[in-house]
Amino acid sequence: MSYSLVGIDIESGGLDGYLEIDGQTVHGAAYYPILEIGVLVATSDLQKADAFSVGIRQSQEAINRMHPWAKEQHEKSCLLEVLAEGGGHNYLAESLEDATSYIIQRLESVGAMPYDSKERTGSIVFGNNVGFDMNFIGAQMPALARHFHYRKIDISSIALLKRTAWQGVGFNPPEKQYNHTALSDIQESFEELKSYTKTLNTLIENAQF
Repeated sequence: MSYSLVGIDIESGGLDGYLEIDGQTVHGAAYYPILEIGVLVATSDLQKADAFSVGIRQSQEAINRMHPWAKEQHEKSCLLEVLAEGGGHNYLAESLEDATSYIIQRLESVGAMPYDSKERTGSIVFGNNVGFDMNFIGAQMPALARHFHYRKIDISSIALLKRTAWQGVGFNPPEKQYNHTALSDIQESFEELKSYTKTLNTLIENAQF
């Protein structure tokens, strides 16, 4: 079995709950725009193979659909300005389809192939609260969503267990900077996952059986 772990983080124009728009119920993951995607590829033993960010150019109509709070935050961070003017990303996509094509090509270039359930090989997604990110990708970039195993590694679950049932384990993940760019967020999630893994491996090595 050969797996690739693919970290995903997005910056979006709103949240993924249901909302009423002009008398119709819509899901935020399908309604609000995806602005940028941070991707980090690692081997199954957490050796980093690649990391990159993709910005997605936004029309004025898409910007107008953004939730006011999200729009304010992305204006403060200058993300909307960066998307309009270019720069700041490894690739600036003109559309969701363009972004999908670029990401899949780059994943496969470092061996992160589509997940094959029969062979049990391919790409598995990880991230913090990664269900949120994958709700958007599933709704707006289905070809990319199909690249991955349907199950996900949610690092936030370990963080919650660290505070509750696993308090005695001794997890001590690195402090986060919360820069709130997609790439920096997924890089921090990767370091968090490596820290948890190192602690568990040390416990296993020192266990008395």
